[in-house]
Amino acid sequence: MILARTVITDFETSAMHAISTIFPNAQRRECPFHLGQFWWRRIQTLGMTEDYRQELGYFEVVSVFGLSLLPLDEVGTAFADEIMCTIRADDRCRKFADYIVDHYIDSECDFAPDLWASTESSTESDNNQCN
Repeated sequence: MILARTVITDFETSAMHAISTIFPNAQRRECPFHLGQFWWRRIQTLGMTEDYRQELGYFEVVSVFGLSLLPLDEVGTAFADEIMCTIRADDRCRKFADYIVDHYIDSECDFAPDLWASTESSTESDNNQCN
């Protein structure tokens, strides 16, 4: 019998449900690489790729990628105070921000920050840290 403490998946809801069934006591986490990949695809879908690459004005969009490095209890505040307060009045930026809130920040969303934000336990157990 396998007793998993933490299981990392790639934001596939069917895999998340299967993990919850097979390993009910395991902590579910989502892969930060795949999180960034979803966000980058949304930037592409909104036609922001060239602007993202060329303009410093899209710094607030770039900042979103750092949210997964923050502790869970700081994600919402950082998004509201550091990103939303500085986001340009561009329809595409607003749509991107709404997408992040609706799918990754809101407490009722499918991929709330407790699945992907940094935790003390994951930081402490990181075997790749430099000593």
